[in-house]
Amino acid sequence: MPAIEPLPAGAIIAGGRGNRLGLGRPKAWADVAGRTLLERALAALGPHVSETWVAAPAGLELPAGSYRRIDDEAGMAGPLAGLAAALIAIGTGEVLVLGVDYPLVQPEWLAALAAWPSEGRGVVPRVGGRVQPLVARFPARHGPALRRSLARGERALVPAVLELDPLLVDEADVRRSDPELLSFINLNTHEDLARVERLLLVRPA
Repeated sequence: MPAIEPLPAGAIIAGGRGNRLGLGRPKAWADVAGRTLLERALAALGPHVSETWVAAPAGLELPAGSYRRIDDEAGMAGPLAGLAAALIAIGTGEVLVLGVDYPLVQPEWLAALAAWPSEGRGVVPRVGGRVQPLVARFPARHGPALRRSLARGERALVPAVLELDPLLVDEADVRRSDPELLSFINLNTHEDLARVERLLLVRPA
């Protein structure tokens, strides 16, 4: 099989403030088995993209790293504001999108996502009956449409993404590259953190 060319860009959505983790710092700083969530997200996307952007609210402190920082859409909050800002900043081409709080995302799934034929649509998995737009792929040209969703008062990410008519990838197809669906384990609480660290003991990243 020929090598897959890196996509033009990756976008990490890193606006979480980490309140439920009790960090006193943004979620991107959460330590997971000795590495911050942002470090893990950068390492996961790195082999699949030629450039990585990180979106977060203006003024939100993030760990240092090799990435380009972009502020969320002004006056807005939540992952929709981050995704819109990232796609607009990137401007052209296809973009792999990853929430900073998915520390077990699998390289096989990211490779499959990068190569998925889409005819110019977004590629968004649907796992456990839930649409997963933060472990997905979008054309950068969808950024202005997401900004318009924000402008008319939409704050929820999934409805705004579904308006773009993405290609929804069924769970059975996702399992071909991620049989245990580890890529979609989202870290929000101390219990989530403990579970992820237990999994990393038997599946070192």
